[in-house]
Amino acid sequence: MPTEESPTTKQPSQPPARRSDIVPFSNGVLYLVFCLLAGTGLALEFRLDDGGATLLGVARRDWVRVHAVTALSVLSLVAFHVWVNWPWLRSILVRLRWPTVVTVTLGLSVLATFLLAPVR
Repeated sequence: MPTEESPTTKQPSQPPARRSDIVPFSNGVLYLVFCLLAGTGLALEFRLDDGGATLLGVARRDWVRVHAVTALSVLSLVAFHVWVNWPWLRSILVRLRWPTVVTVTLGLSVLATFLLAPVR
């Protein structure tokens, strides 16, 4: 009686996850984190004044920190989302050359304005 497994009876290993397998999960996480970002932003603007008000027992300054960390998380998740969906995005961008160039140029101009404008 053989006590060792022969190479032909080994369990097949699972194939690595494809990008398309990750899309639903990444979409859901991005949606939830964006909702947290929107909720904290709206709470900071409309519910929490500069006084000693708290929301769910948390002070305004702490909500500002949560909002900032959530904003950075959204930026990271958007970059990941673009990477996951890049094959589809590239197929769309190839068909829309002129509008794509104008849109990307305008978007980069807006970013440059906020990053490079003098602060007083």
